[in-house]
This record gives sequence, structure tokens and C-alpha cells, in this order.
Amino acid sequence: MHYILHLSALHFYSFVFTEIHSALRGAPFVVEEAKRVLDASPEALARGVRLGMRIAEARTLVKDCAIVERSEEALRPYKEAWLDVCAEFADVIEPDSDDRAYLDLSAQPDPYLTARELRLALHDRTSMAFRGGMSSAKWLSRVVCEVAGHRFGSAEWVEECKTATLAPRDFVASLPVSLLTPLAPSTRERLRFLGYRTAGQVADLPQEVLREQFGEEAPLIRLCALGKGSAPVRALYPPRSVFARVSFDSPVEAEGGLLGAIRDLAEELGRKLTDSEQQGQRLNLRIEVESGAPEVRKRSFAKPLRDTRSVECALQAILRERPQAPIVAMSARLPALQPARRTQSDFRYLSIPSERREVEPALHTIREQYGAKSVVHASDLSFPRRVKLLKLWRDATGWN
Repeated sequence: MHYILHLSALHFYSFVFTEIHSALRGAPFVVEEAKRVLDASPEALARGVRLGMRIAEARTLVKDCAIVERSEEALRPYKEAWLDVCAEFADVIEPDSDDRAYLDLSAQPDPYLTARELRLALHDRTSMAFRGGMSSAKWLSRVVCEVAGHRFGSAEWVEECKTATLAPRDFVASLPVSLLTPLAPSTRERLRFLGYRTAGQVADLPQEVLREQFGEEAPLIRLCALGKGSAPVRALYPPRSVFARVSFDSPVEAEGGLLGAIRDLAEELGRKLTDSEQQGQRLNLRIEVESGAPEVRKRSFAKPLRDTRSVECALQAILRERPQAPIVAMSARLPALQPARRTQSDFRYLSIPSERREVEPALHTIREQYGAKSVVHASDLSFPRRVKLLKLWRDATGWN
């Protein structure tokens, strides 16, 4: 079962520009993009301005309305601020725009509680207000956000999201076909023209009737009418990062359980780093305890983290001071990754039998082509006595 949360920041653009330009506070203004109203202040909205209308119309309605052009550079730090908070709660985040994003909360033990905690964290740390909607289908989570998002975090909101997740057909049955957004606008309009006003009416149609009327679109139409979808949430934020999470069947207090979790996190992160040939020097760790708010620890390291062993050492360092409360889950993220610098030190893995078996055929081919001594272990190299003596001298005295 997937638990996908859609978040929408309320009047994100007007909030940002009143933060940047204090003179706009309390004044009517609109944010412009492509000569249309992208967002508007409460004062402009109260005087008839609507989102999406032409700028010329807005100026006609509100003579003293200020026009602010959307600026990617100005918006970026505010967008990253709220997405960074989300990154502490979800491992897979797909921004949809400056003010919207999808979060996959499937790995959370209680996705609904996580969503409520996230709402509070977003408000406390960004002062922004958010709407939210959750479902097992990505498109439906956005619809839930639109129709029930104003109750985000309440008990009523949780019940509606549970219905949308566990019984999606029941949730969408009364919705107008115009909200079946995976369908093309022309398809939705044709459904209305044929007299099918709600998703429930479409769901009751035999598959043969749908296929006769809509041909190859019939399976998608039925899928949407049942409130289902298969589009995954893509891990697009933070960019150039890897994430891993471990949870426990029962809260962990013993040292052995914690060490096992550290090894599991290190192995998954190390594998992802190796597979993507990336490395990083920052580590963010989120510790979820049995009672109380999660604890977030962040640390930068002088040496790059590029494999399982280096990540495990970093996790041990950041957890040198053990949490006092029993732990229910831990998640770790390495952000701002860079391409890894490949060095011959990777040959140390040849001492592992499984790795050696994989490498031996390639080494055999090279030796056949270039000779038996074309590839040798560093330990098999012979150096002149003078070189060995100088190395011992440097190691003993520090002289270079």
C-alpha cells in the first residue's frame, strides 16, 4: 500500500514577496507570470482579482494594484526552506511547482501522524500555511488536497484520507468527472456530454461500453473512476542525495539493536553511493523516538563518504551521544553529492572472495593480452632497498 501526500503552500508567492518587500504588506498587489495573475495579496483578492486573470483586467479592477514579476532567484531560498523540512519526514519527494510537492510516506509507521507532525513543523519553521491530501494514487492525493485540504491535520481530514487511500472508489464516486485529472480535458468533456457527471456513474459502466465509446482510453478511464493510479513519486529533492531508513518492530534501547541499525543504514547508503559513483561530506540523521518529537542531527566531515565503511564510521560519530528515549526508526540522508574520485584503493575489495570471483575473469584477460605481470597487487611490488629505507625514515620522523 502506498501513502502519497500532496502538499500545497497557500499563497506562497504573495507570502514570499511580502517577506522580501515590507512595503507590500497590507497593500493590493499581484504576482505576474506570462501576463497573467499567478498569485495575489488578500487585499487584491478582496477587490475582485482572481488567479489566472489577465494583468490588464487586474489593473482595471484595482487601479492602485502593484505588479510584481515572478523571480526564480527570489523564490528559490523559500522553496528550498519548506522542502528541506519535508526532507526530514519523507525519503521520496517530487516537487510539482514552487508551492506544491508530492511526498511518499509509505515507509512511515503511521503516515497520517507523520503528515500532521509535518504540518506543524512547516508552520513553526517557515510561518507558511499548507493544505494537504493523502491517497494511494498520486493524482488522487492532489484531488483530496483540493477538496479536503482546508482541514489538513484534523481528525476529519484523517478519516477522509483513509477513505481515499483504503476505499478510493467510495471517495471518488460523488466527484465530478472534471476532477479525473489523469484524463485529457477532451475526454472529460466528452464524458459530460454523454451524460456521465460523476466518477461513480463512469465506474458503473460495463467495460465493453467504455471500450466502444473511447477505444484505447477505456482502461485508463475505468482506473480513474475507481480512484486508482500507478504513477510513482519520483525522488527529485533534495537533488544529488541518497537516503536510507530503518524501522523497528518494537522500540530499541539495547546497544546491539542500535549497532545493527547503523550497519543496515551504512550498507544501503554505501551501496547507493557506489552504484551512482558519488560521494558526500554532509550527513543528516533523523531519530524517531517512542515518545516526543523526532531528533535531527547534522554533521559535516573533512573526508568524503563514498562507501559502506566510511558511512558507518560517520554514523558512529554522529551517534556517539546515544539518544535517551527508545528508538522506533532512524533515517539518514547524504545531500549535495559530488562525483566520486576513483582511486586504486578500491582494489582492497579483491580480498573479499565474492568480489574476487567477479574481477578474476577480467584480470585473466588482461594478463593473457599483456603478460602475467601486467596487473599485480601492491603488496607484490618490489622496491629498491634505498626507497624502502627512505619510507621507513619518513614514517618514523615525519620528514618529507
